[in-house]
Amino acid sequence: MYLQAQLKNMIVAWLSVFQFAIHILLSLLFVYKLNLGVSGAMLALIDIQRRISSFND
Repeated sequence: MYLQAQLKNMIVAWLSVFQFAIHILLSLLFVYKLNLGVSGAMLALIDIQRRISSFND
């Protein structure tokens, strides 16, 4: 990773914490509010992984 090569590991750590928090919120939204069940949890994981992973590079 570009940020790790520059020894900016705290930025990577905070982005990971942010990504995890957003994933939990999206999972709750998709599973319970939208009644999508396991499919909703999968959608939340794919959505947040695709959007946030571009910031980690």
